[in-house]
Amino acid sequence: MCKGEQQPQLERLCGAPQPTTDQRKAVLITGIDGQLGSYLTELLLVKGYEVHGLLPKVEGTVAKQVSLLDHVLDHIKLHACDHEDPARLEALLQEVRPVEIYNLEVNCVPSCHLLSAACGAGLAGSVRYVEAPWLSDAPSNSDDRSVEHYRKVDGMFAVSCVLCSHESPRCRGGSLARRITSAVARVVAGLEERIELVSLDQKRDWGHARDYAQAVWLSLQQPDPEDAFIVAGEPRTVRDFCSLCFELAGRSLEWRGSGTDEVGVDSKTGAVLVSVSEELPHAATPVDFCLSDSPREAAAPSPRSARDSLGWKPEVCFKGLARTMLEQDCLLLGARLPAKA
Repeated sequence: MCKGEQQPQLERLCGAPQPTTDQRKAVLITGIDGQLGSYLTELLLVKGYEVHGLLPKVEGTVAKQVSLLDHVLDHIKLHACDHEDPARLEALLQEVRPVEIYNLEVNCVPSCHLLSAACGAGLAGSVRYVEAPWLSDAPSNSDDRSVEHYRKVDGMFAVSCVLCSHESPRCRGGSLARRITSAVARVVAGLEERIELVSLDQKRDWGHARDYAQAVWLSLQQPDPEDAFIVAGEPRTVRDFCSLCFELAGRSLEWRGSGTDEVGVDSKTGAVLVSVSEELPHAATPVDFCLSDSPREAAAPSPRSARDSLGWKPEVCFKGLARTMLEQDCLLLGARLPAKA
């Protein structure tokens, strides 16, 4: 869990009576140490599941990056397993006997490996399985053809939930939203004068990872298996996101110029706070701001929006997401946002 983030309500788990064998609901999660995995873990613990995480083995050791799970480590079980070893993976599933499997690392752990192991462990008729690739990974890295095969041929409850851009204060690496909030935080802290971006017209449909974890869980609670497309439904441009972040920081932006000459200036001082630079590395072309723009649209059948197929609705709005991320980045630099922003 990130510094300054609100503590989840897990205290009631301590000292709680252990479930009987008949009540036991074990789940297995790949990618448990990421932002989506950590939120899903919290959700499942509160719902009474026994949570198991699958971590990769690197040269005989467990590759652990579990800082996002430090507050729940006493409540979960982590397993080191080489997914390339069918016998070891099957043995792990026989040991855990999960009722649900959440594959949040489809690009690292192919669905065919887990689904085949589940069949070998005698779980084909009892386990429910979901893979959750990012839209940028699908369909090239998604193993949804294996999902469809095991669903139709073996009768398994197996679904694919394609994820649009999901962010949070727990986001690692260089996602576009994180680059913007961290750069704005440096301006707020007085460490930089402006931020530079490749394009202001790119669109994203940003959603909070905690909401996406809820949607992924819901996909396995349906009466029948159905693929879903998880999208927050608030497509915004990079320009919109920058304007909101600086508004939260108490500085209103005014946009001037166009194309590579466009700049965002402080409406009070005239200081340039945002500029466009062609010298920065170009991000992949965004295609994930609405279902109609998905490259999967040409495939048959296309997954329906989670709002329609799962009855899901995100709780964190666009402004709320930006605020939580920006507050976190400012806190790391010893800065604070204005109280009324």
